[in-house]
Amino acid sequence: MNLLKLKEIPKIISDEYQGKRVVFMSGAFDLFHYGHFHALYTASQLGDIFVLQIDGNRLVKNRKGKERPFMDEKERAQIITSLKFVNFAFISNTPSEDIRTLQMINPDVFVRAKLHTETNLDRKIREKTILTKMTRGRIVWLEQTPEISTTKIVSALIKPNDFHFNPRKNLSMKSTSLAN
Repeated sequence: MNLLKLKEIPKIISDEYQGKRVVFMSGAFDLFHYGHFHALYTASQLGDIFVLQIDGNRLVKNRKGKERPFMDEKERAQIITSLKFVNFAFISNTPSEDIRTLQMINPDVFVRAKLHTETNLDRKIREKTILTKMTRGRIVWLEQTPEISTTKIVSALIKPNDFHFNPRKNLSMKSTSLAN
């Protein structure tokens, strides 16, 4: 799979994958780890075509701080595009919840992470905002793996005894459909 530009993906999907279920997800995937792999694989199983936005360096820096990303967007993209279950990937410095991005991809399923810092009410508000930008489809919320994260990996490099990871813990999903 090659890295594409966002503007190339809608035509490929409409020409070659008409009627297939499109799943869309995004993330930084900085210091790629098992939690990333598991989330991506889980998301890919929700449809026929898996489209992934790799957050660009500028977007990651804005969201996660001036010391991030640890890996350049092209390095992260090379890892992601090597995964056989990712059909299409693109790099963007625009948030995936941007109306233009959502309308170009036009996903049947938009996969989002449940953030540890948000309440159910916060998520409902975010969900409502996202659904107003989508022309169809539903949102599936994935649990993050709290026992492993890029931040924890970096901390473990500094304080190795503080890091514990159980790879057998499953992610759970919650689905929200767009009302027809």
